[in-house]
Amino acid sequence: MGLELNMDSVNQIPKGAVIYKQTEMVESVSLVLKGRVLIERNGVRIVAGAGSFLGVCDLYSGNYEVTYRAVDDLTIYTFSANNPDHIENIFSAKKEYKSLMVISLSKYIKDLKAIETILINCATSAYRLLKVHYEQYKKIGMQRGYSVVELPEIEAFANMQLKNDVNTKKAEYYAECASLPMDIQRAFYCTNTICLYHVDEQAEMVCQLLDECSEISDYVKDLIELLYSDTSESLLNIIRNLIVNTRQDKDTDTSELVEAAENIVDKLKQIKAVMFKRAAVSLDLDEEKLDNIYELIVSGKPAEEENTASATQKVDIKELKDSLVKIVKYAELEGEEAEQFISLINQFRELNDKLSADDSVRNLRKQIAKNYYVIYEKVFLKAYKDKNVPFVVDLYLRYGLLDERLLTKEQLMELVNLPYYNDGQGPCHVYDMREWLTLIYEEKKMPSKSEFDMDYEQYVRSLKKTKEITEEQAGAMLSDRLKKLQYEIRNMFAYNNRVLSGQISTFVPFLHEDCFIGSMGQSLLCPDNVNAGVRRLEMIDFSIFCREVIYSNEEKGIKREFVIKKVYPDIILFPIAGSNAVMWQEFSGRKKDSRGRFFFPIFNMGKLDDNLIKLFGRFRWEVCRSTMGTAWNNIKYKSLTSEYMDYLQFYRKNRELTQEKKEKLKAQIQKGRNNSREVFVIDYEAWVKFESQGAIRLNKVARSILAMYCPFPKELREGLQNQPMFVAAFERYEREKILKVKELDLRERMLIKEGAEIPQILYDTITYYQES
Repeated sequence: MGLELNMDSVNQIPKGAVIYKQTEMVESVSLVLKGRVLIERNGVRIVAGAGSFLGVCDLYSGNYEVTYRAVDDLTIYTFSANNPDHIENIFSAKKEYKSLMVISLSKYIKDLKAIETILINCATSAYRLLKVHYEQYKKIGMQRGYSVVELPEIEAFANMQLKNDVNTKKAEYYAECASLPMDIQRAFYCTNTICLYHVDEQAEMVCQLLDECSEISDYVKDLIELLYSDTSESLLNIIRNLIVNTRQDKDTDTSELVEAAENIVDKLKQIKAVMFKRAAVSLDLDEEKLDNIYELIVSGKPAEEENTASATQKVDIKELKDSLVKIVKYAELEGEEAEQFISLINQFRELNDKLSADDSVRNLRKQIAKNYYVIYEKVFLKAYKDKNVPFVVDLYLRYGLLDERLLTKEQLMELVNLPYYNDGQGPCHVYDMREWLTLIYEEKKMPSKSEFDMDYEQYVRSLKKTKEITEEQAGAMLSDRLKKLQYEIRNMFAYNNRVLSGQISTFVPFLHEDCFIGSMGQSLLCPDNVNAGVRRLEMIDFSIFCREVIYSNEEKGIKREFVIKKVYPDIILFPIAGSNAVMWQEFSGRKKDSRGRFFFPIFNMGKLDDNLIKLFGRFRWEVCRSTMGTAWNNIKYKSLTSEYMDYLQFYRKNRELTQEKKEKLKAQIQKGRNNSREVFVIDYEAWVKFESQGAIRLNKVARSILAMYCPFPKELREGLQNQPMFVAAFERYEREKILKVKELDLRERMLIKEGAEIPQILYDTITYYQES
């Protein structure tokens, strides 16, 4: 059942709640005012944002064709409606609803068309894979004198027959309409007659596309089953049997067949990931089992060994039984304290609505959080000394698994087999919480600042100043690694765990079923995919981690030179599922070339690149602010923050801005809650996501500031030279760069003349300016 909604009024929907459920009778239509909604059914997974109408197309069939689920805490306005005739009532409520509904449905069609294309590509790829490697299998088998297994079903899949006949031209027409500027669409969709005609046609188009996506996804499922299933007559299994047979003959080359098996395994994984992420289709493919089969093929081990891996997995799942009791026992809590904590978790587990805002539930969550970090600290300290840490304890410290009964069996299966990739080649050091706390405890890293922007030394000094501790005790605390660990857990960890979850009011610091939208594996962050995201964004904002620092080397005759040094941040993955990310520190010490600190939930429900863009924007701002000191907002000293602050403070008198641009900036300032950094981040997002692609989003003044201080790489700038607005924006950067190169050349000559030995870092700095 969907939620009970108040008709013709605003409704607040908690994250994860189902608004409308597929097959239920239509009783209302809703408009998303704030937040995001997941639109889902077999073959379709779309996220819709503010301004989207939910349920309009379903009015024509009388039942909801998809399930609508809140991705975030959601605000919607609900209209009473159960048939298409009621659409006019919605239009009469507010004139803007006419154009908004048509625009919303055009976007819906565009998204469905994109999913249809992806599904067709998956189907084509799967069939080609099946056809090519089956022909290869038959040819090699017959050449070597072995009987081959016939798969007549392959011919039946040669042509994908769809019951639906989607009008492709119409679908493409509405997809193109969605790309038109909003003001043009609003101006055109302004009368009831035009809008009703379009909505009728769009609703039919949406239903056709939904059915087609479901059909194609079923077709892909059948193809996948032919490629690999537990039956002996799937293509991967018959190729494997042929390899086993041919290896019995001496001097027989099986490399072609092994390559075919590898290709099938790799492509199956890719198709599975795409189908789940974009089409809400969960293919019945056990990736670990696939890997085990491939390993057995490569190693030439007998088939019986395949069962060993499955048995191991079952043992791992069983190890999670009574995890709460095991963890509490491992923490060595006293009897009454242990019983109290277990009782609190049991109470939470028995709640029907774990996201409830009732006072009793809020108090329960508060009591749990209060005790949780004490237990985490005790468990970590014991695990640090323990050479053989129990599997369940490791899952608790790294991922936040506290009680296996709070997760579904499928989630537990996925949790124990999560692939954690770390090739050690990434630019950023990425740590899970257990690894990070180990570095703090071993004093290889200093504790992070608290939420009050106070580092550990400042904290100790404040205690001494208020006479809570003596001079002697203060000295002891500065070298006490246990106190440093406790400071990190009770301040940075406890505070940010809540923020990262994205659920401030309903937060609990451990995993439970309702934390997740979709698969754990899809949301898991590990060093490799985090660093891949950093590299992607560095291709747009290449100088994000480049800092101008002072270099001196008396032995080489270098007294004081400014050089460019790349300093990447430390990234810490918290044992929680969440949608937020935090840029906590731009520097980790007093030196300007110390690493910053970024925080992510290890299970990230948001988009990694979107989170990184926001962090990069905040990082840009805070690095400049800290570097400039008290002059950060003084326009006499040109910098990113001083110029942007001047732009915000005096935009009303700025002649380079039209009245429309001024109104837009005013709205942006309100959106950023009058926080200059957050207003800048909005512009930075537009700069990285859109302007880097040549799409105009910023006004002239904002663009010129970002072009100067957050320039695109040379290749991107050259690609934008056909747009005069970008050429003008980058003129100042190009001039400053030329002057800098001349200045550095002059410094190099002077140093050589003085007999100094030029260090590599100075040559690298010259190259940086020349090639940027």
